[in-house]
Amino acid sequence: MHQSSIPNFLQLPTEKLLDEFGGGRHKPGSGSAAALLGLVACKMMQTVIIVTRRNSTYIANMPQLEFILSILVDQDEPFFRDAVQRDSEQFDRYYKALVAKREANNIEDRNRCTELVLLC
Repeated sequence: MHQSSIPNFLQLPTEKLLDEFGGGRHKPGSGSAAALLGLVACKMMQTVIIVTRRNSTYIANMPQLEFILSILVDQDEPFFRDAVQRDSEQFDRYYKALVAKREANNIEDRNRCTELVLLC
């Protein structure tokens, strides 16, 4: 359920995603970048656990590692995936309300836009 004016950033090729981050626009912004870095860290931790499974030295730690992996896969990864997009959409609403407030011609419109900004 993504807004049509905002691309699904995780579906973009890497070069295009980087161009979006460096394009000088308000979206995607720092919150989406932070969520993306969280997602990368989550995937790297998954890799460490998967590689560690191959080493019998850590057999006694497998229950803990499997537990951590399940949290990464079932909770953390979906959270960060969603947060990349959600932050951009939320900040877009905030930014548009802020611009509308700046451009408002009268106090009533300004107050209405202030309420919109506060709701974001």
